[in-house]
Amino acid sequence: MPADKILQEVVDVLFRSWVRESRYVRTPFQKMNRKIQGRLDKQGFNASGEWMLKRNADRLSAAIRKDMAKAFNDVDLEIQSAVERAAARAVKYQKRFLKAANVPFLKSAEINAIHKEAAKILNEDFPAGSALNYRDRLKMIRMRHERELLGSLRASYKSGDALARISKEAKLRLTSNTIGVKVRVSGGSVAKQVSRVMVAEEARISHEIERRILVVHNVEYGYWRLSPDHKWENGSEICEVLAVGTGEGVLRSLREGESRPVILEGLYRLDEWPEYPHPYCKCHLEPWL
Repeated sequence: MPADKILQEVVDVLFRSWVRESRYVRTPFQKMNRKIQGRLDKQGFNASGEWMLKRNADRLSAAIRKDMAKAFNDVDLEIQSAVERAAARAVKYQKRFLKAANVPFLKSAEINAIHKEAAKILNEDFPAGSALNYRDRLKMIRMRHERELLGSLRASYKSGDALARISKEAKLRLTSNTIGVKVRVSGGSVAKQVSRVMVAEEARISHEIERRILVVHNVEYGYWRLSPDHKWENGSEICEVLAVGTGEGVLRSLREGESRPVILEGLYRLDEWPEYPHPYCKCHLEPWL
């Protein structure tokens, strides 16, 4: 199969899967929102007296903390599973290039060993030296939204509009971020932010697994290809720079006797492959075989 045909298929193999799977991490927050709406209907905040309103607010606050903890635990497990699936798709994607070039592919045991590497990559800090892995980012998202939602609850139970205000904010904060709605959430809803973490980790692991697969097969060079949804800016964005640049190791190697015609734009030696440049980067690797 020609390389350009395989590149077209990457949309199905990688990117559509990432977008589809990102919906999975929204489900816990959709359930959480339904629980909150149900509790509001039951409690109603209709009792007279400030002490009773505060009591209802305290009960709802405790329930929100508990539900938030469970939702983020479910998200953590889903991200771990998604990374394993992303590693499998990365193997499948590169296998197509190798098969087209008649390169014998790895045995199952060797592929499983590479899949295990994905879990190690997931737990590494990103960016390197930041002391932040995906769990740290999830914790920051949880702490911020839990704090702001509970703060809004405490502020509203005295105002007499707790039902309407919390019902509206819970929906927006947990599951959506509709433009034009008065109560908006900076940075997007919890569901939106955790789905971005998930896709970012899938992309980062896929990026590295692709490289490792090719290195094991003694492939020396690869092209940095922009993701199908990358909109060209002005050529100065890091991935655009990589897509038109050429690795120094490539130039040295070619001077040492490579006789094949080669397009240099975006070509790098795999042992000098650029580091994953930024969160949510979905660029990929096309081997030069």
